[in-house]
Amino acid sequence: MIAIVAALAVGLVAGFLIAPGEMDTKLDRNLRLYAVAEQARSAILASSSATTTLQTWCRDHQLAPEPRIVATNEAGATAPLSAAQRADLQVGPVEQVRYRRVRLTCGDRLLSEAENWYVPDRLTSDMNVQLDRTTTPFGTVVQSLTPSRTTLRTTFDWQLLPGDWPQEDISELRENATETTFDPNRTVFSVEAVLRRAEDRMPISLVRENYKQGLLAWLN
Repeated sequence: MIAIVAALAVGLVAGFLIAPGEMDTKLDRNLRLYAVAEQARSAILASSSATTTLQTWCRDHQLAPEPRIVATNEAGATAPLSAAQRADLQVGPVEQVRYRRVRLTCGDRLLSEAENWYVPDRLTSDMNVQLDRTTTPFGTVVQSLTPSRTTLRTTFDWQLLPGDWPQEDISELRENATETTFDPNRTVFSVEAVLRRAEDRMPISLVRENYKQGLLAWLN
């Protein structure tokens, strides 16, 4: 469904709403940003690795001279794990779960801020060392487990357009469109997901990812 919405938005931008060379109104820009943001979200939701998808996005849109994703870990970060989250991870009330909060960047572009609750006993000792001591993203560290992602929920946080914009009169939308300004810390969309290792489908991680406007920096 999300992919269909993104395709429709791209079609509106490229087709009958906006003539070629006339991407100059606030509404036109908002539609373009919305369409590209939905493309990014669709790619994340369809992928088994958010890290790989971000790396590809960074490379394809030339966000940095070296398209490499770096995970900067916030030292000492903590967050309590709820009973519902423990159920998502299929762990008991006393089983150890570690917490990692990182900023994922490509060059100087902030692409995502992510929270990660993971079960260290379901990873190798080398993986745990890498997560403790390096800036390697979680998805890269656990790649050999061939993890899959199950999306729990997703939201589009940046309200570029009114919720009923497809039914609105275009002239009114153009007149009332709000100005969009670039804010690298603004969350565009959010995703919560569970990662499972391939061998036994056991959950290894619960992630909450907030994707930032840096994904769209190439449009500015």
